[in-house]
Amino acid sequence: GDALVFSLAQEGEGSGLRVKVGDGPSLRIVRLRITDDGQALVYITEDGNGVQVNVPAEVLDRGDLQQIVRLAESSGIMPANLRDEILLLGYEYLTSKGGAGKRVIDPVVHFHLSSGASLHALHWCADDSEDALAESLGVMASFVYEGLETEAKNASAYLGQGHTRIASVARPA
Repeated sequence: GDALVFSLAQEGEGSGLRVKVGDGPSLRIVRLRITDDGQALVYITEDGNGVQVNVPAEVLDRGDLQQIVRLAESSGIMPANLRDEILLLGYEYLTSKGGAGKRVIDPVVHFHLSSGASLHALHWCADDSEDALAESLGVMASFVYEGLETEAKNASAYLGQGHTRIASVARPA
């Protein structure tokens, strides 16, 4: 098979963990994980292609696979085993109230809720840009507007009593 070369680029838009397969171009990796049995590496590149690489025993013995995972984490690719904890932190932040306990602390969330939207879902690894990773670990929220009558009720409940409509899919397990 072709040789795989993983590298950590640190400048410009091409920053992050990159992979070069054989003589092909170097591509940025956006998702990476080790399979449950620890025998293969699965990654998705910036062009949307997914690859599974079965790892030879000698590579496992040298610890190369764990080194790739450490490179991925240092480049901002979140380990899948932290998904639930990060989504819970995001949920707690988005629903945290300040002041008199009626208004959420995040101004963007406040805007949507005061406009009558409901918090619909939290999305893991939705934005892997450097800014998004620094600001929210790549988690994004989606809001749903359900028509004027429902929006008016939601806005009134939020602005008057601090009640927030949250879809069950937005609540982490």
